[in-house]
Amino acid sequence: MFYSGSPAATKLESVAARKALVKDIRQLSPQHQTFSLEAYHSLILHFAPKHTGFSFLGMYSRLLLAALHFNSNGNRDVARTSEGEARYAVRYPRFRKGGWVVHPIKEKPSYG
Repeated sequence: MFYSGSPAATKLESVAARKALVKDIRQLSPQHQTFSLEAYHSLILHFAPKHTGFSFLGMYSRLLLAALHFNSNGNRDVARTSEGEARYAVRYPRFRKGGWVVHPIKEKPSYG
């Protein structure tokens, strides 16, 4: 147990209140994550590409289709092999500079 003003409490406070740590924790917070929004915008571009002009009704219907597709395929399960084992892939993101990440392969999306 830490008592206010004790050397251990002072040390813990100095570590926990560092600006870099507070900034990193804020970035990890789900309310500041944007990958879901970016995925949705990418899907909108799939259904309504920018290089093609659409009428208002055409664009509106394509946006509705994108929203329906995103909502119905948002929680897909991990794909399985014929033996029933989960499938994974190794990815090499640029920001890792040579580091790799194991990523689950999702089931194919449904367009029904």
